[in-house]
Formats: sequence, C-alpha cells, structure tokens
Amino acid sequence: MNLLTAGNQFLASAQTNGLGIASISNVPADQNVKLEFELPNVDHAFTQRNEGADNTVDSDPDRTNGRTNVFILTMGAQTITHSDAGIWTPGTVEAFVWDDQNGNGVQDLGEPAIGEITVNLLTAETNS
Repeated sequence: MNLLTAGNQFLASAQTNGLGIASISNVPADQNVKLEFELPNVDHAFTQRNEGADNTVDSDPDRTNGRTNVFILTMGAQTITHSDAGIWTPGTVEAFVWDDQNGNGVQDLGEPAIGEITVNLLTAETNS
C-alpha cells in the first residue's frame, strides 16, 4: 500500500502483515492524501468499490488503478482505519462446441469442432 498526495506524489509505503493489515505512521496533517493498493500478481483483481451500507467493511480503491478517494487527517493523533481493499481471483469459463452429427450428446470420434460460435456467460438470477 502506498500513501500518495492528491496529485499522486509518493509519500510512504507499507506491506500487509499476516492479518492483512498495513499501517503508515507520521502521515502529514492537513494535507490531502490517498492510498494506492497494489495487486499481488496479474491473477488478482480489485472487488467492487463502496458496496453495502457499512463503509468500515467495504472495498475502497478504484478497480482500475487501486487508488482510494482523497482524504485528510486533521491536526492531532487521528487514525484512519476504514480504508480497505478487497482482492479476488477471477475465474475462467471455457466452452467447447462440436457438430454432434448423430445427436447423442457425446462428441464421438470424427465429430469436428465448430469455430466462430459466440458463447455468452449469463447470471443465474437474470439470464442476462
């Protein structure tokens, strides 16, 4: 996790511990800052941003750049603990289409694959 100015200048960074918590101390007071979360590898993605009614348990970074909205710490010992990042591993769905020449529902020897077929992934709830 990186601490940035509102203009995206780097200020500090921290790595999460075994509990998934990262902490940056000595954050400048009365300055607009934001957090930037980095994905662990290309197989991961950020989850939906600001979902649900409880801001303390939702994911805060933008899904495209990993950055939170700008916030400000006022003078004094203020601690911000509600900036969180949900990360998940998207899956892959593969489909295979063939010419079932005898209509038995099984790809038998010699039944060829069919190219140029569009396959749509639908949700179970809406079928769209």
